[in-house]
Amino acid sequence: MAAEPGKMTKIQESDEDACVTSALKCSYSYSPCPSCGVITSFSGRPRVNRKGSSDWCDAKAGIAVGTGDTVKICGKGSDAGKLRLVFYNSGIVQDAGPGTTFKFGQLALLPLPSAPKKVVVESFKGSLHFMVERGTEPFILSAGGFTALIRNADVLLQSSGGKMAFKLLDGKADVQLEAPAETASLSPGQMIEIKEGGKASAPQKFEPEKEDAWWADLVSKYPKE
Repeated sequence: MAAEPGKMTKIQESDEDACVTSALKCSYSYSPCPSCGVITSFSGRPRVNRKGSSDWCDAKAGIAVGTGDTVKICGKGSDAGKLRLVFYNSGIVQDAGPGTTFKFGQLALLPLPSAPKKVVVESFKGSLHFMVERGTEPFILSAGGFTALIRNADVLLQSSGGKMAFKLLDGKADVQLEAPAETASLSPGQMIEIKEGGKASAPQKFEPEKEDAWWADLVSKYPKE
């Protein structure tokens, strides 16, 4: 059964073997495109599982990731990896930190007058960092237990042990929660914790300057094929 948009789905056991099995290099499938993200830089050994496939492939700069694809960042300690995805012509950048696994449930990135751009993460554990360029139209980010309208923002998502933290480093975000069913308007330095099942905390303070900016050396320039 397919997960509802924004619902977290359990990482399959086979995903845990993704880093120890051999893999082919990923193809340049639909790169770039208005409904996918393109890897512009990475370190370590990121791997991609294409929608409908049981195999993992080794990612590299220039590879596109679309709806239904799963990405896993392999490596631990000094071998820990990370990567950056740039969403085509959208002003939105997504970074995945060491040990992170995520799957896109939906990517709606075409500029439509009746609907904001939208990124839906169905399966996620680890750390994701989103940046929205100044002057970019607001976009919707949806993951387990929340849907957020983000404006000119810098957002950090952290998921582990059945909990997820939504942290606003800069900009503005209106976060619509499932439990309780309400909307919280966050300012920089505020966060919400969401437990498994969708139950959310009230907004609380944190110190953005103390967060590990592991994404600082990633670059956004499209690579040449």
